[in-house]
Amino acid sequence: MNKRTYKNQISVFKALIGLVLMLSFAVQFCLSDTFAKTNDYSGITNSSQINVEFKNGISTSLEVRAILPKDLTVSYTINNVTTETTDFTLEDDIVAPLKGDFTITVKLGNVTKVVVAALDITNDENVSQYINSKLETGDISLSLNVSSQTADASTNSNESASSDASASSASSSSTSTSSSTSTSNLESYNLTLNTDSASLIKYALTDSELTSVLEGTKLTIALEIDISDTETNRLTKGGQAIEALLSTSNKAHYFKVSLYKIFDDDYENKILVTELDSPVSFTFSIPESLMKKAKSFSLVASHTLEDGTIETFELKDMDDNENTYTISTSKFCTMAFVYEQRQEIAANEDLTPSTTTNEVTYNTPQTSDFGHIFIMIIMGIAIALMLAIFVRKELKN
Repeated sequence: MNKRTYKNQISVFKALIGLVLMLSFAVQFCLSDTFAKTNDYSGITNSSQINVEFKNGISTSLEVRAILPKDLTVSYTINNVTTETTDFTLEDDIVAPLKGDFTITVKLGNVTKVVVAALDITNDENVSQYINSKLETGDISLSLNVSSQTADASTNSNESASSDASASSASSSSTSTSSSTSTSNLESYNLTLNTDSASLIKYALTDSELTSVLEGTKLTIALEIDISDTETNRLTKGGQAIEALLSTSNKAHYFKVSLYKIFDDDYENKILVTELDSPVSFTFSIPESLMKKAKSFSLVASHTLEDGTIETFELKDMDDNENTYTISTSKFCTMAFVYEQRQEIAANEDLTPSTTTNEVTYNTPQTSDFGHIFIMIIMGIAIALMLAIFVRKELKN
């Protein structure tokens, strides 16, 4: 290799080194400028400029857990330009819903933003959402049941004359969906809940009970109508209060509406709920036997207050179907269908021997037209005697 060739190679090598240095400088300049622009958070002065989204939604678990940066998508807006970034920190990444902690704190630059990251159980809508999910999994169940003597108990395990048995059977027949509940197979006494299931459950539970259920305690809510023994229901204090209000021409069919809450399948210690904070609506069929006896009915209820006072009130029918009765009430107690019996049926009953039925005729004193006739006869006799005495005195004089 001659000297000239060597110099040429040295020159080319130097040129390559210079080019590499220039490219390195250019790349470094670009990167540093981009970095400076990306991390220029001085324009962020308000938390509203920071947007935080959860890639898989907020946590629906009620357990204590940590929210990870990978779970979040964070962006910020300066001068109407939105930029996504991973250059943020989590100053508070723990949520504990049952302790009232539903939020995390994200920091970007010198500004922090508090965002809801878990289910807020103080929010009614969120609680309803959680209850509905528990209804779907079967951790919470809702049972509607009607018990009657007239049903064939041997063919239907869900029908019973006693409220204890009906509550127990309700647990085995209740569905696990939020949109439907089990109903008794009694054809004549169908029972339908019109209020959404989650609302009824929230109304029935105390705050501590709701927390326990949210923590995992199994719950069954049982709404029952006992039409098995109208005479027994008539003899209750509530039944007697209803009877005292009715006229001599009325008859009544007594039944009892009860609401129970059962925790962890402990039916022996089921809790009776007599009143809710808010009313619920449900519909039940008017018994076919009553439909044959009268054209129209009123529904009277008798509820015992905390101080022992008994209040009696009428519940209006809220539907247009003559075969069903829809009520809205917050009170569960003794009730009675009250009606005036059709004249043709009453006449027929006078011609036939009396039989034992579920109908109760009130033992109220009655006054008939014969009483007035008897009084008139007595008055006539008295007048006649007075005239006789007067005439006799005149004759003596």
